[in-house]
Order: sequence, then C-alpha cells, then structure tokens
Amino acid sequence: MVLQPRSGRTFLKMLVMLFAASTVSFAALQTDSTDPPYFDTGTNGLWVGYQWLTGINVRTGQPVSEHETEQFLALIENQGIRYVFVRAGPVLPSGEISQRPGVFFHQLQQRDPHRMYLPWVTGDSEQLDLSSPAWRKAFIDQLEQMRHQGVRGIHLNIEPVSDSEPGYLDLLHEIRSALGPSFFISHATRPAGLWGVSFGDLKQHLWSGEFYRSTMTQTNQTVVMAYNTRLKQEMVYTAFVEHQTRLLVDWGCGLPGHHVLVGIPAYEHAPRYSDPGTENIRNASRGIRSALNNAGDNVKCFDGVSVYAHWTTDPDEWADFRSYWIGSHAPQLGET
Repeated sequence: MVLQPRSGRTFLKMLVMLFAASTVSFAALQTDSTDPPYFDTGTNGLWVGYQWLTGINVRTGQPVSEHETEQFLALIENQGIRYVFVRAGPVLPSGEISQRPGVFFHQLQQRDPHRMYLPWVTGDSEQLDLSSPAWRKAFIDQLEQMRHQGVRGIHLNIEPVSDSEPGYLDLLHEIRSALGPSFFISHATRPAGLWGVSFGDLKQHLWSGEFYRSTMTQTNQTVVMAYNTRLKQEMVYTAFVEHQTRLLVDWGCGLPGHHVLVGIPAYEHAPRYSDPGTENIRNASRGIRSALNNAGDNVKCFDGVSVYAHWTTDPDEWADFRSYWIGSHAPQLGET
C-alpha cells in the first residue's frame, strides 16, 4: 500500500502537479466559511489484517477469541463499514495465493452476511509476469477455487502498476470473463494525474483518466489510495484528496453501478512517505466532503471512504472519523 517514488526528479514533477492542483482545487474549499455537509451513507471500507483471514491473533499467536470477534463486529457496525478488505496472499510468481480464506473467514462471512468480506490479495508486480497468459490463468484458477468455496469477490492490490499497463487490463478482463458478473471485483488504485492526464515518468505514479475508465469497465469497485504522497502542507494534501474524489466520481458516474471509495490514512508507520500531521482522517475527510459538496447529481456515484488500516487506527483516530467523516450522529463504541 506504499506508493514509492522511483526517483527524486520524478517525484518533484509529481509535486509540481499536485501544487498546481491545489491552486485550482482548494478554491472550491474556500467558497464559504461553513463546514461542508456530511455524506456518509454507511458504505465505507476498512483494510484489516491476516487474523481475520486465519482466526489467529497475529500478536499472541492464539486463536481469535469470541470477545475479540464481538468487539471487531461492533467496531465495523458503529463506523458504517460495508466493505471489509481482509489481508490475504501475497500472490507468488507461480500465480499461487500464499494465504487464502479458511474456515474462520467463512464463518465470519456467514455470521455477518449483510457486509461484504473480500480477500485483500496483495502482490508485487515486479515479481509477477502480468503480461503472461499462463501466469494470469494460474492466478485466476486460484480465484475460481476460492469462489467455489464461497468467496463472493476479491480486493486486488497489485503494486506498482503503471498507467496503461496492458497486462493489468488483461488480468481484470480475464477475471471478469472467467468468474462472471456475480463475482465482485474491487481493486486498490494509484492516484489520478491532474485533470486525468499522465505522461512520461509520471505514468509510473499517476493514472490517466483513460486508464481509469478502462479498469472501471472490468471491475465493480475502485478504491483510490489517497495517501503516501510525501506532502507536508495540509492545504495541499486536502486539495489533492478533493481533486482525486472529484475525478473518480465523475468517471464512476459514467458506469452505472460502479462503486467509488477513497482510501484515507490512519497510521504513523511510514515517515519516508507520509507525514501524519498532514495526511490524516481530518484533512482527507475535508477534501472528500468538499468535492462531494460540489459534485451535484454525481454525488450518488460515491460510496464512501476506506480507512487504512484497522490495526493502525487508534481510538482518537476513530473519534476523528466520527467527527470529520460520519458526523456527530455516529455512536461511540459501547453506546446503544
């Protein structure tokens, strides 16, 4: 989930574009002094760890207790989480998914059927041959086995994927063709370029509108990773998130039924790529709400936000989530 610049020069180019975006986008944030309205509909996402795949607490090595499970279910209910991205994988060079959903995952899904539990399948594209039909078939065979075992869909997180990566588009198309329209395909995506434009070295980091729309035709859900930007100014980061939201909502509205989520940060563990004083739930939520406040009818094409991540989000950050995204109507944990 870390968007790593490959060179200082490339990253400076990206920053120039983001600063340019801020001068355009942040004007919308300043149209009046009132706080933008809330747009939460209880259809948010959350990235969660391996223990909810395997049923083994990663800290203690012991089975997840009934009390832990009840606390987890209460949390995601109170925070309006509809999509639970459960860490799986990674995908190996052979196409095999190293860790797949087991008994605990399926029991959790059966216990909480109105929520969408999706294996969050990660992979390093530099070790995977996306251009190989044989590799793609081996990977899709794994997905077909998971579907037969009761998995309803997948959250795909292969990185890095450059703009217009043909092997990635082929993979999405072949997953859809093999597993059919009922299999829910979600994927974590790189940010879009300014006004949907990406060129030169920037194509390694930012996707074009054309590439985004191509992926949307093969998937059910897009979750843009709107973090790890290395930005230091709150105004610029908020404008960046506003711009991402506006673009994706516009593109998603061109495909009825496509779900758009914006990934927002709640962590302090990546100091090289993220300043938590700048990249946080508060600033991300402000940008998203501003974009939606100016989206008109397109607001109906927005599903929610996705918090990265469950194991890094502390009580204060969940309080910020309630205050800045959900609104004051959200219950505190333990409230009835």
